Amino acid sequence: MPGNVVRSRPFLLLALAFMLSALAMHAVVVSLVPLLLERDCTTSQAAWALGTTVRTHT
Repeated sequence: MPGNVVRSRPFLLLALAFMLSALAMHAVVVSLVPLLLERDCTTSQAAWALGTTVRTHT
């Protein structure tokens, strides 16, 4: 029975949606500090923003 659920179209679409969401969040986290430093934020401000983002979404 569980094998049928895992192979179903709705389950695969839901799994794909979660994967794409995680990929997008990872891209934001990786790019956030360099972006903020490029926009003249201090390293402390960039670190605070990263810590707030990671803490909120994990």
